[in-house]
Amino acid sequence: MEEPEEVYDFIGALADYRIAYFKKLHDYYDVKVICAHDDLASATNGFFSLDTFREIFKPHYQRMINAVHEMNMYYQFHSCGKTEMFIPEYVEMGVDCWQSAQVMNDLVRIKKEYGDRLLIAGGIDSQGVVDRIGVTEEEIREHTRRQIDLLAPGGGFMPTGFFTTDGMLPMVDEIARYGSTFYKN
Repeated sequence: MEEPEEVYDFIGALADYRIAYFKKLHDYYDVKVICAHDDLASATNGFFSLDTFREIFKPHYQRMINAVHEMNMYYQFHSCGKTEMFIPEYVEMGVDCWQSAQVMNDLVRIKKEYGDRLLIAGGIDSQGVVDRIGVTEEEIREHTRRQIDLLAPGGGFMPTGFFTTDGMLPMVDEIARYGSTFYKN
């Protein structure tokens, strides 16, 4: 961040590339959802201040979001970590879905404040539960049900996760089983 003008230009060039790529996906594959990735935080906080986000990143993200919406597609923004400080910005820019909404964020508060304008995708604890060494299948299933009960009422929540262990299988199965029952009620 010693050369913010250079970073601004780099993010701008990256946005130009992505917009051209999104257009190809739209034109050739009839894509309905674009998932753009930019992790903006660690497990404890953002990588930079809100002012830096607003000055350097937001204008270019806004261009990408606008381009996606102009092509009648949804913009899903993947950003891991404790990104809750950026959520009001995502909503203001028109992000349709925030994915990987990890549990170190106050997901209940975020859903309460923005759940009618932002689909929250995630909510399953990978590090503390699903990928934990020695975790049982029942612990994974119980956690998955608890997160659905906590975050799914009223809609606006899609339980998902990306995991590297065999714990992913019972989680996905429980989302399909319990989640489908939950949403039928």
